Amino acid sequence: PRVRQYSPVVGGKALRSLSAYFDGPMDSATLNASSFKLFSAGNDGLPGTADDLPVSGGVVSYREETRAATLSFASPLPDGLYRAVLTTAVADLAGNRLTSEYTWPFRVADAVFWIRTTDGLWSDPLNWNTGTVPGPNDNVIIELSSVDVTVTHQAATTTIKSLVSNERLVVNSSILQIPGGIQIGKN
Repeated sequence: PRVRQYSPVVGGKALRSLSAYFDGPMDSATLNASSFKLFSAGNDGLPGTADDLPVSGGVVSYREETRAATLSFASPLPDGLYRAVLTTAVADLAGNRLTSEYTWPFRVADAVFWIRTTDGLWSDPLNWNTGTVPGPNDNVIIELSSVDVTVTHQAATTTIKSLVSNERLVVNSSILQIPGGIQIGKN
């Protein structure tokens, strides 16, 4: 079996659940709290390191019609960095198991997240997890763990509250006002 997509891709706010979508029917008995786990970043602030902490209290369910396993929590996850893990105990109906752990990082924050996994325009609402272009009251996070993208801002003037970006950001003949602070990890 293979994971064909997952959610959240990069993050969101007030997240109560995360899902993995498989390429075929799965054995629901192999999808449980021991095989679908969530970890929060530990003291070093980095997901996927030795000091990560398990997040307990989640309930795993499987929807056969969408081939989706979902890990749900009663209340929203606190802000922070997380890493979802599907272990090799996960199997399809024929008994084939994942060949290796499948993991993905994501962030929970009061922010608007860039979700496009290829280069794109800032002004396209489909590139943002909210379906709207960020505005003056929005914190913006542009960080994809598995790909490098270039986000091009070419609107006349845009104001946002703050920006965290680990991707390339190009500002062409325009103004991007960010009064609340900037953290940029790339050009």
